[in-house]
Amino acid sequence: MSKLSLARALGWSAAATLIKIAVDLLLIKWLAVAFGPDGVGRAGNFMALVAVLSALSGAGIHNGVTKYVAEFQHDPVRLRRLLGTAAALVLGCSSLLALLFILAAAPLSELLFGSKDFQGVLRAIALIQLGMACAQFFLAILKGRSDAKGTALSMISGSLLGLGAYWIAFRCGGYQGALIGLALVPALLVLPAGIMLCKSGIVPRNGLQLTWDGGLARNLLKFTAMMILTAISLPIAYTAIRELLAVHYGWDEVGIWQGMNRVSEAYLQLITAPFTVYLLPALSRQKAKQDFAHEIGRAQRFLFPLAVAVSLSLWLLRDSVIGLFFSVEFRSMRDLFAWQLSGDAFKISAYVFAYLVTARASLSLGVLTQISQFGLLLLFSHGLIPAGGALGAVQAYAATYVIYCALCASAFFFYCKKD
Repeated sequence: MSKLSLARALGWSAAATLIKIAVDLLLIKWLAVAFGPDGVGRAGNFMALVAVLSALSGAGIHNGVTKYVAEFQHDPVRLRRLLGTAAALVLGCSSLLALLFILAAAPLSELLFGSKDFQGVLRAIALIQLGMACAQFFLAILKGRSDAKGTALSMISGSLLGLGAYWIAFRCGGYQGALIGLALVPALLVLPAGIMLCKSGIVPRNGLQLTWDGGLARNLLKFTAMMILTAISLPIAYTAIRELLAVHYGWDEVGIWQGMNRVSEAYLQLITAPFTVYLLPALSRQKAKQDFAHEIGRAQRFLFPLAVAVSLSLWLLRDSVIGLFFSVEFRSMRDLFAWQLSGDAFKISAYVFAYLVTARASLSLGVLTQISQFGLLLLFSHGLIPAGGALGAVQAYAATYVIYCALCASAFFFYCKKD
């Protein structure tokens, strides 16, 4: 794949991500207008649950499916065994999760909403998460063949279908219907993703027939462990940062820092969008170290300058960004941009190196990369936040990813030079 292919993958992925962000913002707007701050607040834990289910549904093996589809694309027999084993894992884990939600609806309702009145919503989620799991499975197959266009069109169509489903659920079911509608948005991706998969001809005949290969299952479950670690480690670190800021400076300072994080999250989604549809399958197809080095170098030459350019643009427009998305109460956020955006650029570069760990399915290195991020962020935060508040928090973030990037780069060069 050429540099142009990476640019095309970025274009399709960015378009799909922009549509998804716009739909998510519109859903929150509808929820806020219809039910006010209380309704949005009570939905917070539920939205977090939906986000986790979307990432971990079907055992969280999506990156593994993408890797091995790319690796086995010219071997129909192994590809059929892979897809059959992956389908069995997705169906088995989703069925167990559905049973858990049905049986534990009452305590889960009490935990999430402080009331047992939402058991029906959670029983609906038991079925809806099956759609989430299949949607992520189908998208992972498309990504394994680097089908950026098919992946993007699936995500765009699914987002628009979800928007319509949300509106119908909201009109028919009120607040509880709106909550169910929030879960339908990622689940309805299964329809366009399934259609795109059928049209693509990627899956061999009877390719999704349930089979079992113990070796492939063990390899896929490594990605489950890495996904779970990713899903819990950094959120725990961010919770600790919020508590530090609140203790030393109050919740207003937490809000300033949280606002800066939201800006980063929004534009980083656009830059990192092609990672799973381009970088992961491209690395998975390579065998020789010089080919890994070539692919990583190509991605770095494209993505790191792009991250720097976008960061610099946002820094120049920081007053406009604050005025557009926040209010005058967030004016002090302008002092945070330089540190946060610098950290973002190095984070992108580090993640390009770190994707080799995913492509090689190395569980031990995957654990090490997550622990190093977690440890560095907590270490710098405890040292800088008491003296600097939100500014100390973004300085800790920048220091973390400068050092993390240096560690990833050093490990990569050592790997390439080692016989």
